[in-house]
Amino acid sequence: MTRGADGVAVPPLWDLLERHSSAALLCALAFDGVLADYHPDPMRVTLTEARRRRLRRLSEIPGVAVAVVSGRPLADLASRVDLGPRVFYIGAHGIEMVGPHVTRQRSDPSPHYRRDLHGVLYTLLPVIARAHGARLEEKGAVLALHTHGMDAADAICLRAQFLDAARHLLRTKVVRPMRGRDVLELLPNVGRPGAEAIADLRRLLAIRVGGSVFAAYVGADIPDDDARDSLDDAHVSVVVGRRGGWPYRLAAVAEVDDFLDRLIAQRSRCGWVSSVQ
Repeated sequence: MTRGADGVAVPPLWDLLERHSSAALLCALAFDGVLADYHPDPMRVTLTEARRRRLRRLSEIPGVAVAVVSGRPLADLASRVDLGPRVFYIGAHGIEMVGPHVTRQRSDPSPHYRRDLHGVLYTLLPVIARAHGARLEEKGAVLALHTHGMDAADAICLRAQFLDAARHLLRTKVVRPMRGRDVLELLPNVGRPGAEAIADLRRLLAIRVGGSVFAAYVGADIPDDDARDSLDDAHVSVVVGRRGGWPYRLAAVAEVDDFLDRLIAQRSRCGWVSSVQ
């Protein structure tokens, strides 16, 4: 029996998934750090063709819906995943979502939000120009500071300057910081958009199938990822990484293929005859 970080026993992952095999399945997977290995240049991250075939096969099984989750903008995410119209894409950490018969965009928390975010960007541009290996990326409602390849001490100082430039937005709780792997982002403070996007999609699919839907989320081992926080009991999260503290875990991205193969085999035996699309 596996035990969680609080010491409470939880059933083995595949026993849990088998227990919910009578329900339809929403399988949501993060892109960076799960479906694709991290790269110092985020623009060079790609999905292998073998993994793309697995995801396409999973999405074609009756009773299964696949969603890909990322902090990337939707257009960038969809172009890199390239799984066609059957798959749901959740971008900007849950702020944006598109898929079969659904489009969702969370509104900005204030009328001047984008203008204020631009102010942070323009304040930091001269600093970024002098910081070797740093990059600012504006992703719609999200502003990201990338520190791939920077000296660790310099990266810490730069992140402090980034937060200082946004201190008014942070103090008034217009934005919240989100830490990733060599990236620090400012997101609109609109609750837990990642978890809420998955929960909303699960409820939508439940209406379509006229029954229950179980959600399995596979996320990267990063400090802040609200998508892995369950909003109800019909949800399990699996973390890819080695840092510990999470009951269900894959050690590396290479193990994701085995996870998908096993999930395809398990779900192919469930006997669903209708789609959740």
